[in-house]
Amino acid sequence: FFNDTATTEIYTQAFVGSVRCVQETAAKPTPKLGQALGPHGLNMMHFCKDFNERTKNIRPDVPMRVVLYAFVDRTYKFEINPPPTSWFLKKVSGCQKGTGNVSQEYIGVVDIRHIYEIAKIKRQVDKDMQKLSLDSIC
Repeated sequence: FFNDTATTEIYTQAFVGSVRCVQETAAKPTPKLGQALGPHGLNMMHFCKDFNERTKNIRPDVPMRVVLYAFVDRTYKFEINPPPTSWFLKKVSGCQKGTGNVSQEYIGVVDIRHIYEIAKIKRQVDKDMQKLSLDSIC
């Protein structure tokens, strides 16, 4: 997260908490967002402006996973992660939602080419998967 140890010590002491949420690419001030940011004393309008600026090149229907780190001085940093793999699989298969009975009900078909393309996208944009081979991601 931080490179040098002096900075790590300062921010570790001043760290308030983190918030994880899934956000469409156009952040709007909503009660749900206010409930997530309010306890940390963060300004919802500033967050919406920053988030929308960083995601302006992403299609609006793509849900992005956001991890927000709040600090005591009411500043914040946030990471934007790609959508979950299940979102990609639903898009490729044309399904609206998953099945409730996984072991007995099939709702769509995904070709191996699609799995390879999803793996390439995940490897490119997900920092946790950048060191993995495409075979291990597939």
